[in-house]
Amino acid sequence: MSHKKPITRRDFLGQGIGAAASYIFLPSIYTLLATKRAYGDSSCLAPAASTLPAFICLDLAGGGNIAGSNVIVGKQGGQTNFLSAYDKLGLPPSMYPSVSGMVDTSLGLAFHAQSAMLAGIKSVATASTMAAVDGFVMAAQSMDDSSSNPHNPAYLVAQSGLTGTMMAQIGAQANASGGNSTSPDFSINPAMRPVTVTNPTSAKNLVALNVLSSKFSSTQVSGILSAIQNMSSSQLNNFQASDISTQVKSLFGCQVQAAANATQMGATLVDPSVDASVTSVFGSLTGASSTDLQVATIAKLVLDNYAGAGTIEMGGFDYHSGNRTDGETKDQAAGRAIGQILQLAALKKRSVMIYVFTDGGITSNQTPDAGANGKYGWQGDAGQFGASFVLAYNAKGVRPTITQSGRQIGYFNDPGQGVVTTSSLIANNVPNLAMAVALNYMALAGNQGNFANVVANTTNPFVGIQDSYTMLSKV
Repeated sequence: MSHKKPITRRDFLGQGIGAAASYIFLPSIYTLLATKRAYGDSSCLAPAASTLPAFICLDLAGGGNIAGSNVIVGKQGGQTNFLSAYDKLGLPPSMYPSVSGMVDTSLGLAFHAQSAMLAGIKSVATASTMAAVDGFVMAAQSMDDSSSNPHNPAYLVAQSGLTGTMMAQIGAQANASGGNSTSPDFSINPAMRPVTVTNPTSAKNLVALNVLSSKFSSTQVSGILSAIQNMSSSQLNNFQASDISTQVKSLFGCQVQAAANATQMGATLVDPSVDASVTSVFGSLTGASSTDLQVATIAKLVLDNYAGAGTIEMGGFDYHSGNRTDGETKDQAAGRAIGQILQLAALKKRSVMIYVFTDGGITSNQTPDAGANGKYGWQGDAGQFGASFVLAYNAKGVRPTITQSGRQIGYFNDPGQGVVTTSSLIANNVPNLAMAVALNYMALAGNQGNFANVVANTTNPFVGIQDSYTMLSKV
């Protein structure tokens, strides 16, 4: 007897997968085994080429700057309809975008020429890679320093058809979104919960677990799932907080080594440290920083289609320390991660969409910092200056087609006092923002006509005006 794939929590539980506590604290192993039970066995370890673009979220935790000092924002009409002042966005008059030489369009999307984030991207991505990129910015405010912002659209992207050969999603954190910011409640599907993967070891243990699970009968899988469900709250919390390597060892013990030995080739396939394309972008991963390990592992698994969508989290973006140099360091690191993803996508010849967001925003103290070439220091949280942006790489080697020349959804007021909250349906509504990102991923994949079905569990905000929020075309 066949069953439909679980779509909602009720569907998921209806197939006997999980209790309420397990829905809240679904561990990585639980997700993989529950997916095996719901979808059937899939023990093939070789990557299968996908015709769909890859999708990666870059979650900058803490509420950093995107608007103005990194990605140019403007008045109604688009990025280059410049504001008359950008002081609160961290720029002195000598660096306003209206000043000659202060705008860089190497990526299609306009960045400030002295953006630390742009400098990070350019430190890795080649000119030919950047020439195949374009994107758009979204003027949208959200809560400051809060993990409750439902920024992450990865479930919607997965539900649109992007699923990997091993799992629907991977992420850096052991929670429902895989990152700092959460996902819209209506989008969460327990069968697609992200598996926590942060380094090459955790990636290789996915192979061991995949092989072990492929050898289990339905009865054995049910027993393992029940064992997890029967953990006490404290045990379940500790288990959930562990990385997948620890989870595997705690459940399967010495069988892990046997499985790993039996699947040496499979483990090698998912190991970023022995992937020539990865090491050409990141260098040797031996002794690499935790950030490089996370970015390399998640980017590889997503771009090789082992995972559908991936969420990378970078912390420390609450850099309102009064100076500018702290923020420049963090922004450059974020840009470097973006550049690494773009360059790896180019080497693997896979189109990818990167969604960059942060919780809230930041404002300047309008005091020049000599250590940052006179840019203004960052003073405090200010969600009204929030923005998110998308970059898309086209594996065909040419820029993706942008359907609206302004490359901007919503806009800032003049003279740069914050987002105009009535400028769009996403300006003051984070779930709508997440849906707009999913819509644009679907447009990049050429299936935006199915958007209404993907958001069927909530009110579709874009009925009749979907084209106004669609910035990308199929690659």
